Amino acid sequence: MLTPAEQSRELLRRGRLYARREEFTSAVEAFTGAVDLTPDDAGLYFARGNAHIGLSQLALAIEDFTLAIQFAPKLAAAWHNRATTHAERGEFAAAALDYTEAIRLVPDDPDPLLGRGVARMKLAKLDEALADFDAALVLVPDMGRAHFQRGQCRAAQGHHEAAIADFTKALEINPRQSRAYSARAQSHEALGDCIAALLDLTTSLRVNPKLIEAYPHRARIHFDLQKWQNARDDYSAVLRTEPKHSVALNHRAIASAELGLFAEAVADLTAVITAAPDDSEGYFNRAQVRVRQKDWERAIADFTRVLALTPDDAAAYLQRGHASVALLDVESGIRDFTRVVELEPTAARGYYNRATALLKVGRPAEARPDAARAAALEPNRPGIHFLNGQVDYELGEATSAIAHFNRAIELDADHLPAINSMAWILATTTGQLRDPARALELAERIVDQSQKAEAGYLDTLAAANAAMQRYSTAVEWQRKAIALVPPDDSTEYLERLHLYEAGMQYLEEQKGRPTGTNTISHPAPRLPT
Repeated sequence: MLTPAEQSRELLRRGRLYARREEFTSAVEAFTGAVDLTPDDAGLYFARGNAHIGLSQLALAIEDFTLAIQFAPKLAAAWHNRATTHAERGEFAAAALDYTEAIRLVPDDPDPLLGRGVARMKLAKLDEALADFDAALVLVPDMGRAHFQRGQCRAAQGHHEAAIADFTKALEINPRQSRAYSARAQSHEALGDCIAALLDLTTSLRVNPKLIEAYPHRARIHFDLQKWQNARDDYSAVLRTEPKHSVALNHRAIASAELGLFAEAVADLTAVITAAPDDSEGYFNRAQVRVRQKDWERAIADFTRVLALTPDDAAAYLQRGHASVALLDVESGIRDFTRVVELEPTAARGYYNRATALLKVGRPAEARPDAARAAALEPNRPGIHFLNGQVDYELGEATSAIAHFNRAIELDADHLPAINSMAWILATTTGQLRDPARALELAERIVDQSQKAEAGYLDTLAAANAAMQRYSTAVEWQRKAIALVPPDDSTEYLERLHLYEAGMQYLEEQKGRPTGTNTISHPAPRLPT
């Protein structure tokens, strides 16, 4: 017959065997039987506490470690494991206290120093955490985990060069520590070295393809670098693990749209909307994709839904206004741009776009105050000065228009629409501004830079050649311009062609310019939204 002590030892042996097999329920039962026989044995409570951890029964584990400490206050492992369990429960202050006692009991053990350092980091006590990691490395200089944790701490302090040195040391000790590559990538990115960050993230995934957090990080860098296919692939990897990850769906949609995969983009954003129908972001991004598809009506419907959810979203009004203008519903666009002005009275974009719309429907006098206000708010935007030049020219003020175009070109030497408009005035005006040779020089430049792909620029080059009495060349360029415009828009181009074929120049009188002429045929650039 076994004594209670002997029975307890046998149950302890069985419990340890079960624990090694990760059969933690059986282990807890065995340890509990041993505790019933010898209730003052701290080691039994310690062993059962570890088995509770295996079952994720953290509260019970803390109870057992506490009992172990009561029976054996100098059992450092019980203090250490209770600290670790507190930390896993997010109880970092309690964890730090327990680690401190473990350090006092075994001052030469680096593990509780590391644990307390991590707990202090979670408590935002970064200087104290750094001291713990330094102390651990004094004890074991080549401890890879300590270098890794110190690197994390230094990165949190913003000391990324030092953090990189620690992560690099950790990788020298253990080249397969995937999280060290991922962490070093974050510091590289913080220092602006995205290429090094990408290399580290790629290595981390080669070492550990299951390191899920590396995929969204690498995807975001690819996204920021506009490496759309790479970004799309990485977000797809994220979505294989988390199919409803809204950030990944949104960003993959944008990457898909940039690759021209509009149906795929719409599908991703529809999934975002289905998961969160009251979140405006999905509707806004889907509307943007539909703009890219020139699916104006559905874009307007999505922007309208955004505004139902977020009534003061100036960007949604702005984009809905653009879509309305594209549908030739310019008055609706003007109303939306007016709302942008009301929401953002000190921002240029509402005034700019309302002026552009007013100009489109032949109301330059109404456009002028908005164009001037936009220029006052954003004096260094070449597109705004170009718009003011357009307005002045439509009002018959060619000299003032030239000044605005010149200012646009000063700000952007390759602002082709402004150069085109300058050339047109110099070629077609009948006043003192007329300069056919200069017009030809400018027109040849913009046609060359645009690779002969803009009808309006070819039209200007034809007019400049006619102004130089090079009629056969003018006819040649005008025919090329006509080939680039839809038949419904070719009337004025054809009229000018007939003039050149008859050996005549095209001239405009500046007394309030006739509407419909081709002075500024290239679309005005919009302000970024």
